[in-house]
Amino acid sequence: MGLKYSKKYVCKYEVNFCLKGHTVEVCSLYADKKYDNLIVSGSSDTNAKVWDLRTKNCQHNIKNHNKKITALNIARDSRILVTAGEDGIVQTFDLKMMKPIFQY
Repeated sequence: MGLKYSKKYVCKYEVNFCLKGHTVEVCSLYADKKYDNLIVSGSSDTNAKVWDLRTKNCQHNIKNHNKKITALNIARDSRILVTAGEDGIVQTFDLKMMKPIFQY
């Protein structure tokens, strides 16, 4: 289990389990390069979820959009999460405090 990086692949992930939590399809997924145990998913259910791959559990459910989340990313310092949705909202979150920072 875990993320593996090589020169040939930007990110190669061996899937041997399923993370359950979203009620409909996942539209965006981001694996943090600094912490290989962290994945963030965005869905048509309008939620972003922060997953811990060590425990295979959702650590945080972020409800910040009115329509599907189409993109997300984590800043290089692994502290700031950015989500964007079909509702035209771009939201930033502090992952350490799990609080919204800005909404654009």
